Amino acid sequence: MVDRLDPWTVGRFNVEVDGVLIGGVRKAKIPGSSTEESGTNSNSWGQTRRGDLQMDLNMERWTQRLLNWNEEIQNDEDSAYKEIEVTLLNKDDGAAEWVWTFHDAWLKGFQPPLLGEVDEDGEGKQAIYSATFAYDSLDSEEA
Repeated sequence: MVDRLDPWTVGRFNVEVDGVLIGGVRKAKIPGSSTEESGTNSNSWGQTRRGDLQMDLNMERWTQRLLNWNEEIQNDEDSAYKEIEVTLLNKDDGAAEWVWTFHDAWLKGFQPPLLGEVDEDGEGKQAIYSATFAYDSLDSEEA
């Protein structure tokens, strides 16, 4: 890998679910983390907490997939827990730069698109689902 001094850009990324490359992901918000102090001793730290993975998804590619995934969760099926991998890609050649792997992830919730929205030209906006995914653990590493 070539050493880079310029900053990475966030416009290109891939998402895989259980090793399958998934299209139709418009945005992915990688969760941050926070650790709280426990007690009065400043050297004593509490549990680290991470937020949820959030994605905006094209409706035409994701509607049935989300409904099926939600049904797996409601039925408490083992298949409801999946591995989600989000890979940041180099803007120049598309090579992987950084990978976040969400282990035993599940669909926590989703919002269907808001109908009737139009852009500045009066055209209908693209139908987008907003989905939230929880997970048991997260690995983050340079590719």
